[in-house]
Amino acid sequence: MRFSGLLSAVVLLFSIALPTHADERWVSLNQCVDQLLQRWAPEQLAGITYLSGADIDKPTHNGTLESVLALKPDRVVATQFSDAKLVARLRDYVPVTVLPQPQSWSAYQQWLAQLAELGLTE
Repeated sequence: MRFSGLLSAVVLLFSIALPTHADERWVSLNQCVDQLLQRWAPEQLAGITYLSGADIDKPTHNGTLESVLALKPDRVVATQFSDAKLVARLRDYVPVTVLPQPQSWSAYQQWLAQLAELGLTE
């Protein structure tokens, strides 16, 4: 009986201490990703590009390392067309997911699988 109570306490502690993707704050580096996250994960979206600012009521950044980090993201979501130097520098501070641009049906399926790993489904 004591063991099961201890085990329950440890499980509860880890479930509280370890964030899930649902608890994360995400910042987008791309207008298309701004729109995607606004539709699929609005509660996690903590910041968008300044170009989408009029369409989405979220804090914006201007694409610099400082302005992105000022939004205190737990994850940054970019595309393969995002500034490679910015993505590399951001990876020193926060996990960055880079989404490819699907060019075929199978690539689109892989793209959806990558989104599902983040907990994003349509």
